[in-house]
Amino acid sequence: MRTNSITGEWQPDLAEVEHLSLFSVEQHAIVAIGCSDNIEPWQIGKAAGFSGGTTADEAKRRNNWASAASKATKLNKKVLPHIVALRERLLQFRSDGGAPQSVSWRQKLERCEWLILHGTPSESLRAIEMHNKMKGMDDSVPKAIDVVSIFVAKVGPEDTREGLKLLGAGNLAALIPEVDVIEAETEALARLNAAEKDFNSRLSELERRL
Repeated sequence: MRTNSITGEWQPDLAEVEHLSLFSVEQHAIVAIGCSDNIEPWQIGKAAGFSGGTTADEAKRRNNWASAASKATKLNKKVLPHIVALRERLLQFRSDGGAPQSVSWRQKLERCEWLILHGTPSESLRAIEMHNKMKGMDDSVPKAIDVVSIFVAKVGPEDTREGLKLLGAGNLAALIPEVDVIEAETEALARLNAAEKDFNSRLSELERRL
């Protein structure tokens, strides 16, 4: 376990954080590492950059960090699928030392597809761009209709208009009538079901290894 030489608090290995960040946001990468090493929840929350609150009471700050780490790790006492996947990738990284084959093209593509479906609007946009780049589509530039379809399938036409305005892309709202909502939702559901099966399979494998 790595600790800060001054404070004595836990610190995640930077190489491991960098590796897992290829598949997720840095906070989730740190949470996955901390959970794998059975680090105290408050230390995980603090290292991940979660807020300790405005209180000066150290005990309350630790409770806030622990609560934030817990919410980022579990839902209804069950470890969230993306944390399970990150822990699995961490085990692989630790076994092969980060060899090139430890991050395959397919794994990166799967991560992009997961972020397109489940990420924030900005993460979805970046994931669409990376996904298209990896597949050699349109010189890495996502099609406007694909971007709009993702939003419509996730939040509906009206919220899509508002979201595009907030992102400074209000001009794309004109494409909303062209989106086949049923087709977009069907495609998103198909990807979600495929991702769920994959996560369940990886969860079973991780539990077997542990």
